[in-house]
Amino acid sequence: MYLSFKKWYNLHEGGNVVIGDVPAERIDLKTIDRKKVVSEIGKALKSISDRYASFHGMPLWGDDLFKDRGFLSGSSLHLFNTAIPDETFVKHKPTVGDIDTQVDGNQKKQIEDFLKKLPAGEKVGNTLYVGYKPSGDQFITLWTIPSLGISVQVDLELVDFKDGKPTPWASFSHGSPWEDLSLGIKGVFQKYLLRSFQARTAKDVLIR
Repeated sequence: MYLSFKKWYNLHEGGNVVIGDVPAERIDLKTIDRKKVVSEIGKALKSISDRYASFHGMPLWGDDLFKDRGFLSGSSLHLFNTAIPDETFVKHKPTVGDIDTQVDGNQKKQIEDFLKKLPAGEKVGNTLYVGYKPSGDQFITLWTIPSLGISVQVDLELVDFKDGKPTPWASFSHGSPWEDLSLGIKGVFQKYLLRSFQARTAKDVLIR
């Protein structure tokens, strides 16, 4: 007996949302300079945060988070880490599918209200708003950055915040250490590995 497959489905990484007729595009660091990408996307994120503040009286991300990049998760954190040389980063991560950010989950209603009321095509700093889609515990947003010539997907992950920043657990559970990424191990697979390490000692618990 053997199995045969009539149809195959490809599993794609992030950066494949389509809103209206505008698709997100992967950021190809072999054709677009990484420093320019970091600069332009950094400006865009600050402008988005400031525009949110004009709606709700407080920014999406405070100044401290912009200083230490504490709101970025996954490979996006390392994209902005200038301590990793460009050639090293591009060698292991030649393209970036989306920009992963973390926002305060308690602000979910206000964030969706902001995304709904912001008109499509609105200029926000150096970027143009395309639209958004809710997806599980995050909002997927799409922005066109003319200076880069592409539309970039920015994921707003709804996580626990404390003292104006993601909790240590939120950062860890959405994180991807550079040591793992450089070996081709994505963050989600790292979490599966950690679970498997303790599987032999895991026990079911009955809570009454």
